[in-house]
Amino acid sequence: MRSENESIIEAAAAAVQARSPLDPHVSAPENWREIDLQYDGQLVVRLRPAGDDTTSVEVFAWGDLVASEILRRYKSAEHLAELVEDVHRRAIERA
Repeated sequence: MRSENESIIEAAAAAVQARSPLDPHVSAPENWREIDLQYDGQLVVRLRPAGDDTTSVEVFAWGDLVASEILRRYKSAEHLAELVEDVHRRAIERA
């Protein structure tokens, strides 16, 4: 059974995918400890629960970790999606 936070993370990943003009592929392992948003196989944004109300976001470019943040205090899946997009945007600017 999924926790409320896991459901929020899953919905946030779907919102990011739906809003992205790059149409990332979403994948999750069967045990669902993480969700990957894959952009053209070169960039991956990985989401995973990091606690009851926290989410770990990692951004990989060409397999190298370029950003890692723990997100807290999001109020909804939509708010979390906005925070994830912000991490992604900042990671691309730094890379």
